Amino acid sequence: MRPSLALRFSLSANTRRAQFQIQLTLFTRANCGLCDVAKARVGEFTTANTKDKRQHQNPLKDNSKNEDREKDKQPAAATTATAAAAAAATPVVSYAYAEIDIMDPAQKRWRDVYEFDVPVLHIDPLPVRDTRTGAPSHDDYGDYVPTLDAAKKLMHRFTVEEVAKAVDEVVERGASL
Repeated sequence: MRPSLALRFSLSANTRRAQFQIQLTLFTRANCGLCDVAKARVGEFTTANTKDKRQHQNPLKDNSKNEDREKDKQPAAATTATAAAAAAATPVVSYAYAEIDIMDPAQKRWRDVYEFDVPVLHIDPLPVRDTRTGAPSHDDYGDYVPTLDAAKKLMHRFTVEEVAKAVDEVVERGASL
């Protein structure tokens, strides 16, 4: 195969990356200091991951100032193909965020479960729509409704790193299915 065709096919693999959508649902209540801290941690996580996406959106561009001299010696096509292959192996993850005030009369079910446990963060995988056609995937059930069977839960006090680790576990579990 000619190098130009190999490069074209490796770049098209970038569009075939696994895509995941993660639902972050924070169960909270008014006048809750831990809930305010939890909101801030989830906000830091989503902000940090949005910045990471912008920085790594183009895997072919090296943003670092201290480049290895060995990288400069490699042929450009090989470096580009390697970067595209690495990008193809990395899943694309997007986040949806919702807060549920358990003291709202409409949320009695959640108040009964989490009244003395807030804040609680549910981390669930969502079905992803086809990026080309917008058609729902085979298991798309419409709007997300949280359940007690969350893929991962964090309670009370958690850090940005713990949120990231939990999201990674949910993505890895989804990638292995």
